[in-house]
This record gives sequence, structure tokens and C-alpha cells, in this order.
Amino acid sequence: IISADGGGLFDSTDEGKTWSSVKGVENFGVRSLIAAPSKPARFVSGTLHGVMLSDDSGKTWTRISDTQQAEMQGITAVAVDPLNADIIYAGTSHLPWKTTDGGKTWESIHNGMVDDSDVFSLYVDGANPQDIFASACSGIYASVNRGDMWKKLLGIPNTSRRTHVIRKDPSNPNIIFAGTTTGLFKSAN
Repeated sequence: IISADGGGLFDSTDEGKTWSSVKGVENFGVRSLIAAPSKPARFVSGTLHGVMLSDDSGKTWTRISDTQQAEMQGITAVAVDPLNADIIYAGTSHLPWKTTDGGKTWESIHNGMVDDSDVFSLYVDGANPQDIFASACSGIYASVNRGDMWKKLLGIPNTSRRTHVIRKDPSNPNIIFAGTTTGLFKSAN
């Protein structure tokens, strides 16, 4: 379970009957959480205090985002490359970021994206990890080179452009779903 505004991360070992606060991320305002597909014990969390990483299934957490970089404090979305657990993406209330060394260094990856795009969701294609989607307040973006260059996708009306979640259909890679402020959209191309 994730929480916002002072909340943390909670876990249950009895199928949800009882819950306990996870140490190391109390009151961090957890906004997103993902497990690394190629390293099952690795979890990455986006919080109001930056990007947090656990390599022991969530028992202990370490901040891996730059504490001196103000933009890396409020993380709204995280994604992990399915083949390389050291490639981590983070969305902020301004733009997306990427690390290729497990969080030691970070770079802003916003070429082609409207400046000041609140990134709500990031999705890395499991079959083609160089293909990434980002949903933001300014629309939906796609990258075919791990975020080095973005292209805005057209098709969703401006009144529905706040896309909070974007995902590919796992059974048909040509279909993309977008959860927006006005409903669910589907694209087959």
C-alpha cells in the first residue's frame, strides 16, 4: 500500500489482515512503487523525499536520488528497465529523470517534451526496453531510445490530456491504454 502527504509504505504478511509501517520510509509521502523484473528483491519507490531503493524485498531502504537536486525530491512515478535493474526512471512534478548506474548519478531526460510537464506515469515496454512511455499534464510521450528523445503522441483530446496512467496491453503490444481525468482511452495504432 502506498500513501501520500506524510504517509509511508505498509506491508502485510498475513494476506492483508494486519499491516505494519515499513521502516526507513515513514512519513515520506510514497507516491509510487515498483519491483525490478530482473532482480525480484529490488524495489524502487518514488516519494516526496526522493527515489528510495531496497535490495532486500523492502526490509531496508536507501535514498538514491540526489539530495542536493531540489527537483529530485518530489517523485511522482518510477519505472525500472526489465532487463537491467540499474536503469531506473523517475518522474517529477516537472520532468523525467534517468539513472543507468543504480542511482549513483541522474540525468534529466526531457528532449522533445514540453518543459514543465508533470510526469504522472512511466512505462517501460517489457519486450523492447528501449521503448518508454510517459504520461504528463501536457500529454502522452513515447521514446524509442530509453528517454534520450521524446515524441508527443496525438489522439487524446486536450480536455482529457491529464493522463495519470499509461500501459500497453500485455497480450497485444499494438494496443495502448491511457487512464485520463475524463476516462479510459484505447489506441490500436
